[in-house]
Amino acid sequence: MNPTTDFELERRRLNQTYEKLNMGNQPPDEENHPATYWTFLKLRIGFSILLLFFLAASVKAFDSPETKNVQKVLQQIDQKDPYTQKILSQVKSFLQ
Repeated sequence: MNPTTDFELERRRLNQTYEKLNMGNQPPDEENHPATYWTFLKLRIGFSILLLFFLAASVKAFDSPETKNVQKVLQQIDQKDPYTQKILSQVKSFLQ
């Protein structure tokens, strides 16, 4: 016999055996079920709760002394030396 034919026969036999063994255990076909509004609502509620936890954690973090130190450092970084201020004022006057 041809090796390709032997392979096909063996594949069919294995498929039939698999179907017999799993006849009562067929999973529901989830691909045919379209997404419903209920699914969308559950996702939206879940993301809203995650956002709420994130905001609560952020509010608690902003009141800490470490955050105030970081804000001070950022304010110092934001300050410009006189040369940079002069150049920026010249650029602004040129653009106006």
